[in-house]
Amino acid sequence: MTAQAILQDMSLCMECQGCRVACQMQNGLAPDQVYIRFRFHEQGSYPKVTHHIGRFTCLHCTEAACIKVCPTGAVYKGETALTHFDGAKCSGCGYCAEACPFQIPQVKADKALRCTGCEQLTENGKSPACVATCMAGALSFGSADEMLQKAEKRVAALKKQHPNAQVYSPAGVGGTHLIWVLRDSPTVYGLPTAPELPVSLGVWKDAVQPAGKLAMAGTLLLAGLGFVIARRNHLRETHEGGAKHEG
Repeated sequence: MTAQAILQDMSLCMECQGCRVACQMQNGLAPDQVYIRFRFHEQGSYPKVTHHIGRFTCLHCTEAACIKVCPTGAVYKGETALTHFDGAKCSGCGYCAEACPFQIPQVKADKALRCTGCEQLTENGKSPACVATCMAGALSFGSADEMLQKAEKRVAALKKQHPNAQVYSPAGVGGTHLIWVLRDSPTVYGLPTAPELPVSLGVWKDAVQPAGKLAMAGTLLLAGLGFVIARRNHLRETHEGGAKHEG
């Protein structure tokens, strides 16, 4: 399947919260659980005040740090190149939240709160719930190449009034499959200018994580041996008790 992407044009977003509500309904989330959060940034002083809206959710990094550190396989890539999440496999370790260059995942009640990529929809040729609900046309979904071209065309138009307008899909994480259209620099929206994967990530994946899995396996093995020994002792005591009673 061709790699897909979500285009997020912040110059069109009205902050109606429709995408957030659609996401909650699609994923069966409680009112206090969200995968989409909005942040507001103001510049200047009255009467020259510029207001910027940032819509924050998983950026679906091509080289996703969260996938590399997840010890249970709860975070993974789909055929569309979007990042998916299986909450049933999540252990609540919080490693994905610590590794994310954009500080997107949150951990509450021993589970990560993060975008699932609407796997049941996107893997079957449909748009994510948030995109399908957007009334302002700020969200689009399609092939990654098409979305990038659309973003670049939009930025070219915005530059006439906003010289710092730009496409945000940072190369430090291999590019993202949530492509932003910004009217100003990333820092205005609270985004890192040049995010990169942590250098220690390779050490984590090649050494620390396998060691952790080995330790977990060892713990399970010891627990299993403990059960066998306890069971054997119980049966022996039961047998000896029965023998004494017969005597």
